[in-house]
Amino acid sequence: MPQVTDTRHLWIGGLVLLAVLASPQVRGALWMNLGSLHYHRALRSNGAAQQEQVRRARDLAGRAGAADPMSSRPLVLAAAIEAAGGDARGAIAFLELAVALEPANVGARFQLAEAYHKIGADDRALPHWREAGAAPMLLQQGDAARASGDLSAALDYFEQATVVDPGAYEPWIALGNALWTLSRFEDARRVFGQLIDRYPGRPQAYERVAALLIGPLSRPSEAEAVVEEGIARAETPNPDLYMHRSRLAFRRSDYASAEQNAQRAIELSPRIGDYLAWLGQIYYHQQRYPEALAQYQRTETDAAQPTWRWRSYRRIGQTYGAMQNWPAAVEAYRTALTISLAQGVTAQVRSQNHLALGEALRQNGDVELARAEFTQALADDPANERAARFLAAMRRP
Repeated sequence: MPQVTDTRHLWIGGLVLLAVLASPQVRGALWMNLGSLHYHRALRSNGAAQQEQVRRARDLAGRAGAADPMSSRPLVLAAAIEAAGGDARGAIAFLELAVALEPANVGARFQLAEAYHKIGADDRALPHWREAGAAPMLLQQGDAARASGDLSAALDYFEQATVVDPGAYEPWIALGNALWTLSRFEDARRVFGQLIDRYPGRPQAYERVAALLIGPLSRPSEAEAVVEEGIARAETPNPDLYMHRSRLAFRRSDYASAEQNAQRAIELSPRIGDYLAWLGQIYYHQQRYPEALAQYQRTETDAAQPTWRWRSYRRIGQTYGAMQNWPAAVEAYRTALTISLAQGVTAQVRSQNHLALGEALRQNGDVELARAEFTQALADDPANERAARFLAAMRRP
């Protein structure tokens, strides 16, 4: 009797499976999944193998669409196949059908906008980008392009993001930063200036304009005005603005103001190594060496960025050198070198750390040890002219 029951269950299960497979939607989904599999295989292939995978993917997308004509997924897959092959117009034809079937399909709208953008039809792309709420996606695309080194593509994505959502803050910041990276400094200043006009209570654009004016544009008097305006109008305190104020005061030799504003920046962001070390530099410049040492030691302990572990010891070594305490300087530079090697720094950084240790060893009278460090510095970076000069001088009779 149990055997009869088991057989009956198998028959029932088989009939159910046949019924399910007979469903057009299920068949369409199966063809669709197989088509996607071949499409992704095609992306990883080349030559004849790639062409065969594309042919299968296209065929299966067509079968899926025929089995379930009310689904947009086969159309999106077919569009992706055409776009991968460089046929943006063919992709557009499929995506227009997909969006007509499923107007709320954000992914299809975004791909349709991208395809229109590729053929230069931004007026056709814009409504789809906006309907998809695509500004965050465009920002992500821009960030990815920037990370890969394609700055022109990144700039294009950020510009489109500002058009899609002109009232958003982040796309404009990203656009200004991209222009800066491309050395279009006045254009970047203009973008950040527009943000200040639109959002006078938000501090980031003030900070960016001030950094441009202090740095590549070299207009410190204008920078001072922007910094003061930002500190006065910003809804929340911005440590970078206080850092700019500190650096500008330092340029004027107003060390009391430089110190006060550096301390204010540290209060707002107590684990930023640049802020912590800058206060040490203010002390160092005034030959307040014990205070500089204490501040650099605090930097090594408190800074969140791992690189400040060895960089702090470099500053400590420099300070001991200024105090003519060469044994302590040697120890600090050796610690900086050891930490930097463990962190896997670049060859240029290794070279500079060997050079610093070599100079301290030379001052300490350890000539052969110094020679070894200069030799290694030059091996790590043949362009290290200072190490080459020291070695040449040490070879002279």
